[in-house]
Amino acid sequence: KDITDSIRLSPLNNSRGKNAAHSLKVGQFDRVAFKQAAERTFDQAFDYDRELKETFIYSNTLKHGDYGQRLEIKKLEKQEQEQKRQEKQELKRELKLQEEIEQSRKQSRGLTQGRW
Repeated sequence: KDITDSIRLSPLNNSRGKNAAHSLKVGQFDRVAFKQAAERTFDQAFDYDRELKETFIYSNTLKHGDYGQRLEIKKLEKQEQEQKRQEKQELKRELKLQEEIEQSRKQSRGLTQGRW
């Protein structure tokens, strides 16, 4: 119940406020909105970069969405995977380039030290 002890609030309540008379007596609680808000608040508080597969929208769409929504979410998942793959390849290229630069510096130091 709330502070006034007149409205019952519960995450198990199915009422979302469509029936005004019922909502006055029982209260309303939208679980979907609550879960999305909790996820967003957590991500902001801890600076968490959530993958698409970890989101509530993803799991809710796969479980309750229609065929078109499922196809769309799968397409977004493939795009995210492709983007991560490209980022990984770019990081590997940068690391390889840094290693080559470091090796060339070591070789040039070794050659100049022997001549002095």
